[in-house]
Amino acid sequence: MANSVAAGLILDTLGSRTNTVLGNRFAPLGAFSSDFTEDPLVQGQRVQIPQATAGGTTQTNPTNWESGDSTIGNIGVTVAQYSQSWHITPLQLNNRFRMAQLVDINLQNFANKIMDVAFAPMAGVNFTNFIEAAATFSATNLKSLYAAGAKLPIKNIILDGSYYAQFLPASLSTEIGPNKGLAGFDNFFLNTRWDGAGTNVLGFVGGPQSIAYVAGVPVMDDETRTDINATPLSVKISDSVSMTVIASTWLSRATRLRWASLDVMFGAAKLDNTGCRVIKSGGTA
Repeated sequence: MANSVAAGLILDTLGSRTNTVLGNRFAPLGAFSSDFTEDPLVQGQRVQIPQATAGGTTQTNPTNWESGDSTIGNIGVTVAQYSQSWHITPLQLNNRFRMAQLVDINLQNFANKIMDVAFAPMAGVNFTNFIEAAATFSATNLKSLYAAGAKLPIKNIILDGSYYAQFLPASLSTEIGPNKGLAGFDNFFLNTRWDGAGTNVLGFVGGPQSIAYVAGVPVMDDETRTDINATPLSVKISDSVSMTVIASTWLSRATRLRWASLDVMFGAAKLDNTGCRVIKSGGTA
């Protein structure tokens, strides 16, 4: 187990942070999902979210006002613990490396995993597919997608860069993006990572009611919490969502490696697929 560090850096004075590889651009979690967070959570816990699926019949000229039954179902969301760990050796500490210099790249990897899980309900048969290649994706397709989701109270469209680029304005005086309302959608978001969403998935039309997610801190006994300096910390996962995680730092007594980690309990599931569409570059509708 070893870090790979450019030898030339040891000879130079290090800045307070290293440069990191360019991260992904994520659509806000709230654009396609709703938060049903409970705290704390344990590995494999299944959180039941109530969902009203039917209401009573509206009466005309009623004679009995105690009439009408509603139906409440439930959506189960199973959470798992996701942990991002990194370390630094005594030699690297002596050469003026610091844990903080590894924070950015590990935060990016952590955010990638959380968003992969959040997008996972888009895979499979949860939502209706809309098939169109990026090169031919056009305003006509936007009209079809808008019509399909006409009943959505909030209509958001999230697109991969290859699809989003089809609508860059011919004039620099025209804007698109969040809150710009292109083609009648409430928001028009860019998202550059779709790994969790399934094969060929590069876009989604939906709203906050489409997917449910549950997030929380893991259960931890007091002795462990004290020993590894575990502290709740708010970290930014996407443009509009910060999430409370457990940040820990500890020293291995055997190897004297300095370790750090971020831990969160997280899970996601389909909530309501009415009017939603998964945009795919190929496959079957």
